[in-house]
Amino acid sequence: MYQVVGIGERRTGTASKTGKPYDFTEIYCVRTAPKVTGQIAEKITFSHTSGLTFPVIAVGDTLNIFFDQQGFLQDLTIAEKGGGKGGDMPDLTPPPRK
Repeated sequence: MYQVVGIGERRTGTASKTGKPYDFTEIYCVRTAPKVTGQIAEKITFSHTSGLTFPVIAVGDTLNIFFDQQGFLQDLTIAEKGGGKGGDMPDLTPPPRK
């Protein structure tokens, strides 16, 4: 389970190296792990162009996050709503395809 401690701004643009467009939001989470004293901090990137739909999350929420074998985000559910202190994450519903 991941505890949301921060939410980054939505970033959009075109990659200078590949020329491909990007559209993503980063969230910052902490979690416990075996053989670790304390918590691990992780940055998780949500692509708005992946075709996946995610719930609106806020700082303080506890999440269940699932990754595929390549490490890409596959699914996210809210295990517990937190206090919502700080900024809420923008809606992660992908825009309609053109």
